[in-house]
Amino acid sequence: MKQLIKLSMLILLISSCSHDEGTEVIEQTTADSIKKLDMNEVGNNYDQLVLDIQSNQDLDFIIGDFNLEMRNMRPAEGITVENTIILEDEKDYRTIIIDHNTESIYVNYTDIDSKRNIVLYGFKHSDHLENLLKQKEYNIEFLTNRTSYKNRSSKIAKLDYISTETSFLMGKPILTTKKEQSQARIHDDNTKECGFQESEISDLAKESTILNRSGKTWNVIIYKKHSYLSTSSIVYAMKNTFKSLSITDGSDWYYSHIMYANINVIYEGAPKGFHNSDSLTCLNEFVKFLKDGGVQNNRSTNSYMYLNDDDWKSTFGRASKSLFGFRVGVSTNSGTTFAHEIGHTLGAKHYNGVVWDSSIGMFGWWGSSVMCPADETQWGVFRRHKYYSQTNRNKVRSTLN
Repeated sequence: MKQLIKLSMLILLISSCSHDEGTEVIEQTTADSIKKLDMNEVGNNYDQLVLDIQSNQDLDFIIGDFNLEMRNMRPAEGITVENTIILEDEKDYRTIIIDHNTESIYVNYTDIDSKRNIVLYGFKHSDHLENLLKQKEYNIEFLTNRTSYKNRSSKIAKLDYISTETSFLMGKPILTTKKEQSQARIHDDNTKECGFQESEISDLAKESTILNRSGKTWNVIIYKKHSYLSTSSIVYAMKNTFKSLSITDGSDWYYSHIMYANINVIYEGAPKGFHNSDSLTCLNEFVKFLKDGGVQNNRSTNSYMYLNDDDWKSTFGRASKSLFGFRVGVSTNSGTTFAHEIGHTLGAKHYNGVVWDSSIGMFGWWGSSVMCPADETQWGVFRRHKYYSQTNRNKVRSTLN
């Protein structure tokens, strides 16, 4: 009986503690706390939109019939980009990038329920948007005229597209099954390989689990062909690939909110006279430009990248981990391609395996690595911004360490 009384008193004591002042109170997002942003006309409203984004964690980006709900947005850690603000949610399903270099707002929204990825851009200057839409990644005429587009199923082929004078939205399906991937892997005249300027000698890294965060800062120096080139999709892709380095080896849970190493992005101008019909010639000319310009080659901390506004005849990019001692690459202005080439500068090699990624969606989706060699992703529909190969993760970790 005494034991029963003591147990009852203990239960009462625990219950009373739940109302203690020290107990954490979880705040609920209310309609009044959500800031609604009209992205149909950015232009002259750019400065106010930037202030609103920086002042609110819960945002609705509205364009046409779309309402992109961005909740609990917070500053991204482990990545610094010159004159740029980066916000993200807890699981990287939503990212906002304010690029003051091009006076643009970038929103990347992954809708898990509908399995679609939505990208929204807003520009202060309409000519910057015009230049962006000339790129094949966002050129709706190019995308819909591709042979592979016309031969795909209605679900895989569907594109959402809204364009105003200073903003545009594009929604693309995310492939999650092997059948969908098989349907999407239809080659056409526009399909290109990602060039790889490396020795074919196998140099597999030792398979070992390295889980401690490097703490090192890796500099990515980007030489833009044109100053107006927006790099938000590149920043987004690099952020996610560096986080995937922190995942536990041997697991199919390919997600970490921790950046394995810090990224510092620096912008430089580049001559416009590089050879733009052949990526290998362009790569060699870029290295000569770096050497002749007296650029200090610090391969233990730096990757040097030339950013083109278009692709080459045979490749979307090319890179080397040691060309005249430089970690160097050239890339078209595509987030996936750029992150792929950065991987090469850090020692990663091509990996075309398809893996089950249980960190995406409710039960997991199939995915291909960012180091997948064939670039069929003007759509970006099945390559993920992750290193799925344990060997590649160890190689890149070794470089960063």
